Amino acid sequence: MAAAAEKFVVSVDVGTTNIKACVYDKVGTIRGEAREEVSIECPRPQWAEMDEERLWEAFQSVTKKAVLNASIGFENVACLGIATQRGTFITWNKQTGKPLHKFICWHDLRCAELCKRWNSKLSLKALHAGGSFMHFFTKSNRFMAAKVLHFYPRMAISRLAWVLENIDEAKELAAEENLLFGTIDTWLLWKISAGRLHVTDYSNASSTGMYDPWKLEWSKLIFSLFKIPDGIAPKVEDTSQEFCVCPESLFGASFPISAIVADQQSSFFGNCCWARGDVKITSGTGTFIDVNTSTKPHASMTGMLPLVGWKIKSEVVFVAEGQASATGKTVEWGRECGFYPTVEESSQVAKSVEDAGGVCFIPGFSGILVPFNDPKACCGILGITPQTKPSHLARALLESIAFRIKQIFDTANTETVVKKTKIKIDGGISTNDFVMQLVADLTGCTVERQSDHRDMTCFGAAMLAGLAVGFWSRDDLENFGQAKDTFTPQRSQEAAYERWAKVVPRCLEWYAV
Repeated sequence: MAAAAEKFVVSVDVGTTNIKACVYDKVGTIRGEAREEVSIECPRPQWAEMDEERLWEAFQSVTKKAVLNASIGFENVACLGIATQRGTFITWNKQTGKPLHKFICWHDLRCAELCKRWNSKLSLKALHAGGSFMHFFTKSNRFMAAKVLHFYPRMAISRLAWVLENIDEAKELAAEENLLFGTIDTWLLWKISAGRLHVTDYSNASSTGMYDPWKLEWSKLIFSLFKIPDGIAPKVEDTSQEFCVCPESLFGASFPISAIVADQQSSFFGNCCWARGDVKITSGTGTFIDVNTSTKPHASMTGMLPLVGWKIKSEVVFVAEGQASATGKTVEWGRECGFYPTVEESSQVAKSVEDAGGVCFIPGFSGILVPFNDPKACCGILGITPQTKPSHLARALLESIAFRIKQIFDTANTETVVKKTKIKIDGGISTNDFVMQLVADLTGCTVERQSDHRDMTCFGAAMLAGLAVGFWSRDDLENFGQAKDTFTPQRSQEAAYERWAKVVPRCLEWYAV
């Protein structure tokens, strides 16, 4: 059992597939952890929901188990940080606290038709024209975003518009100014504070599609387009600060909640990507490539998202992010098809053949995002011959993950300032040595991952929480010196990549046929 005076930092990562809690000591070592699966409900085709009460119960349960596994008591907790999946949200009655629906997950597609309707409206075409006009005369990059703005189901604003259009009670409460909107972080703080706090942080707000990163405020333009009432959105506050004190009635001791952060930005911070041009890749359920753009948001013409990485007092760091969806689903599908016995063995199976035997796999289970941004794209397997073996298909599938990373990395390098020397990488796919070596070969960069494969999202939230209460300093965090595995470029894979890249257009606009 820990000494009474010894303190620890706890962090909770509410992910897409599981909720994880970790307990860290003064030198950043994990002293205890716990994990519970997230239950996703699909009441209708293409819908994805989470029960808000089950989520709240799991948050409490996993936190208690992690502290128990660390052999400490809650009186030893210095603070708690929370990282959450982005874009998943709920709405509720301001007066009663009663939710109007379950959490609508970021990958829910119920608003697909609504997006199609919005994207074909004359008002959006006028906005594109206005963006072009203003950019021509002002040369301001913020108007570039308006030139290419389209609405997609993955944007929280699109699904919120669906709620306001399809749930009568939401319309009524919105008219009465009694409707509240919140992502998972906002809901958890509302519950912890017994309804006193309706807040979020800059990283989560900027990930909703309804926030203006150039002005650092909720977008008046978006709210006007979708007729969103002003009072629905939470107050936006710094990422690393004391939000509230967790009541003793919840865990048996009181301690501050001192960080709220979106999951990818948390991982970015946890990997110490604090300088302009730093690059971090998280590859798990999806693949996310983040580039530090320092003090200015990035206006992209190819779908790179301009996000707030974090805000700590006067420090505001921006991130340009490119995404590839359904990475985890792609690898799991390969196992289900028998290309390899287990996901863990996929790397060895891919290495068992010299190349993919001419097979190209296009990972389009959920469309293809940057740089095509085509939700109608499909998966494709081309080049199969009578000589093709499961090992060739396994290699082609894993190659496609690295090829998509290369594709987005090149896009980011064209549009932003990327340090082409080192890439930090984490997530479940980072344990796959074949993919890691291929990423190094394709990008020409040294690829670095944590040797203990620690959850960098949890660690980032803990770091931000610890900074807020003075538990750690920035120097402490940089000097923890976690052991790292490195993959350096070994041979050129450019020919294989270029062949694959020529095949990708064949899978675009498939579902429009």
